[in-house]
Amino acid sequence: MNDLLFGKRIEHERYTAAYEEMCERISLCADKGGVVPLLGPTRSGKSELLRHLRNDLGHWRRLNMVADTCDFALGSLAPKPSEKTLLGALLSTIEPRANFSRESTELVRKRLIKLIEDRKIRILALDEVSHCAERGANFPPRSATDHFKSLIDETGVVLILSGLPKFQKLIDDNEQLRDRAMRTVTLHPYAWGDDADREAFLGAVYPFFDLLEENGYTLDFDQADAIRRLYGASGGRIGPVVRLLSHCIRLIGDRKAVEFSDLLKAYRACTQAQSNLPDIFELEDLDDFHLECAYASVMKDADLAVAPTRLQQFCAQKSLVGE
Repeated sequence: MNDLLFGKRIEHERYTAAYEEMCERISLCADKGGVVPLLGPTRSGKSELLRHLRNDLGHWRRLNMVADTCDFALGSLAPKPSEKTLLGALLSTIEPRANFSRESTELVRKRLIKLIEDRKIRILALDEVSHCAERGANFPPRSATDHFKSLIDETGVVLILSGLPKFQKLIDDNEQLRDRAMRTVTLHPYAWGDDADREAFLGAVYPFFDLLEENGYTLDFDQADAIRRLYGASGGRIGPVVRLLSHCIRLIGDRKAVEFSDLLKAYRACTQAQSNLPDIFELEDLDDFHLECAYASVMKDADLAVAPTRLQQFCAQKSLVGE
């Protein structure tokens, strides 16, 4: 029972919309290949969405006597990539134990193309591609996008590129890759200051409370207040909410009564303190300004602009830059 929430697929309004958009774009470029970008802040649900897509769209077949293979390959890119480790990461999505350390970049590229053809790979998804846009990358950004473009042209594969929003600039700056790319699918947090977003966030979190009660837990706290604090702790992202609740259930062990102090303990245990934000679960007077600040902080960390529609949103953004 302590794993009631841990590892649970988190489907909610924004996640479902992104899933449907991804399926649509993958279908549209399936014949000749193309790029389907999936971008959003950290812990917004991108990796979970990629696994969901693979489970639903991938087709498994027997490769040999001891192994199966899937035509939807999925992997991630390590920090500080070089051209060879980028191609190696793509290779490893298909063959996880592939060893390419002694091979040249060109040989790794040829192995990748042959493996795509031999395994009949239709879709290749690479997570954390924003490492290509970071200062530690060991190649010019253009080199990465040129490799993606060439891979599509030579194999006709659908290439899903997932990461932080900073990767969008690499797409924008390479006109040939941009011409092969579908419209970017974004997975953003819910904005507390937007009425529809706020209702969607509430509609996503209350069912988790219901699930706990259905499984014998009593929630001895003000649920409306707790949801506001969960929003502040997550900046409007559902994944961190479920993570906090999951840790809370684990911490109380066999006890079936969940109190506010349990949520506070879980918050202190699994959430990093931020110098520009207050401790949400310890504020006596939590108002909308604090929630606007939490959302603005997540968007700022992802280098995403927010157009304030209310004075409170404007003040929240200004508070994060000390103006």
